[in-house]
Amino acid sequence: MDDFRQSKWWAEYLSNRGWLVDHIKAADGKHKIQVLVVKIGFWPIGMLKVQRAEYDPDFEDLKRIRYKYRAIKRWWNRWRSRIRRVIKRRVSG
Repeated sequence: MDDFRQSKWWAEYLSNRGWLVDHIKAADGKHKIQVLVVKIGFWPIGMLKVQRAEYDPDFEDLKRIRYKYRAIKRWWNRWRSRIRRVIKRRVSG
C-alpha cells in the first residue's frame, strides 16, 4: 500500500492548510517531484518537505527552490562546531 502522505492529494490538503506546493526535476530529467513549503510565522523563512519519490531529486533544482523560498538549511550543522568550541572552552578554562 502506498503512503497517503506522499500523494498529490496530501499536497492538495496541505496547500489548503497554507503550505505552498512546487515541483523540482528528478535527476533523470524526465520526472517531477513535489516539494511542499511552509512559512515559519512572520519571519521571511520557510521549511521544505520533499515528497518521497522513486527517483533522486536534481540537487541544483532543489537548491534553486531552497533559495526561492528562503528555506532554512540544517542550521544545527552550521552552529554545531561553534557550540562545541564554546563548551570546550568553558569546561577546560
